[in-house]
Amino acid sequence: MNENIDIGAELYDKIHADFLKQLGKARELRSMADVSGYSGRVGRALSRAIAANLSPDVLPDGQLYYNIARSILEPSLRENHELVNGAAEQVQRELDEREGIRIKPVRPEFPTERVNDVISAASAEGIPWEKTLRRVTSPAETITMSFADDFMKANAEKRSRAGFDTFIDRQGGGKCCPWCAKLIGHFKYPDNVPKDVYRRHDNCTCTVTYGTKGGARQDVWSKATWTVPPAKELHRGAVQGAEKVPHRLTGAANGGIIRQMANGMRKSPFIPLSDSEKAHLQKEIEAIGADIQHFAFVDNVGSHYLDEEDIVYISSNIFPSNDGSKHPRDLMSERAAIAHEYYGHRANRFTTLEPGAWNDEFRASYLAAKNCPGLTDEDRAYLVLDALERAKEAGVTIKYNDFIRGILYG
Repeated sequence: MNENIDIGAELYDKIHADFLKQLGKARELRSMADVSGYSGRVGRALSRAIAANLSPDVLPDGQLYYNIARSILEPSLRENHELVNGAAEQVQRELDEREGIRIKPVRPEFPTERVNDVISAASAEGIPWEKTLRRVTSPAETITMSFADDFMKANAEKRSRAGFDTFIDRQGGGKCCPWCAKLIGHFKYPDNVPKDVYRRHDNCTCTVTYGTKGGARQDVWSKATWTVPPAKELHRGAVQGAEKVPHRLTGAANGGIIRQMANGMRKSPFIPLSDSEKAHLQKEIEAIGADIQHFAFVDNVGSHYLDEEDIVYISSNIFPSNDGSKHPRDLMSERAAIAHEYYGHRANRFTTLEPGAWNDEFRASYLAAKNCPGLTDEDRAYLVLDALERAKEAGVTIKYNDFIRGILYG
């Protein structure tokens, strides 16, 4: 067994040196499509290097034993995993920097189980050498390309959760097989994405990429629909006298009732923030004693707090709409809206409440009114009224406590 390990290490060194020659000089990557193409180039370089250096003549008894296959494939694929994900992260950070987005890219885990399955299949006894070699070279390319696919999937999911309108694109490479042809297209995440869109067969040259466009997803400041669960799923809230506060929202299919939020909106998030508006908002953040390091300006997506990044994203809808609406959510100042995100949501990071649920929003406005420094009496009143409206829209009755009465009636 030790002899096999030594042979495997020697073969790995030769294959790795050839791999680097096959890969050639680094090329500039500017898009996720470039990353997908790069994963194919890395995979082909490894596949060719293995084919050029692996033959029955260099193996004991002409057999690719398990330990030899592992010594070659596992470190090679781990290096490819690092190369592809490192490139994808760098491109994503550069794209985000241009848009003022501060979401840390997700790096998927190395698929150990899948690689082990390939090693076992390649080292099976009693199969022709041509089949053995194919079981090594083809997965070396396909799995490397799947590293990019896994990155696209993980980061598309994260950005969709963050409120960005996210799309998945799959394009065929060369002559497309009938199975792949059915998966080619431009799909809105997550509802319209085929379940197999990230999958690929051996020798598949399809590319899978993702992109984001802000704004299509409604946020907590706009009209929306909420689902209230049946009574057995409700519990009492932290505010004195609050009744029927749901722990998590559930779908209408589980007995919920759909209720639409009150009419009116903030300023449209599709209007880019100007430099003067950003300067003004920075002063508003400082005025309430918030840490500017936890804020980022964005366009085309609603203002929101993202727990995973500990960042409050601010767009134009942080400003009142000034459209004549009498709803407190539309009337409160930008300072009050920032307080809602920072002293309400950020103060309850990783809450067990469903983000965006009425009780999560009730708590954010209530705590902002109660705990945020630097607010006017009018700001506090609108925040309290917004909290009460959140409950009213969900069909929940709130008994006024001393704080609420003091804010509203003095």
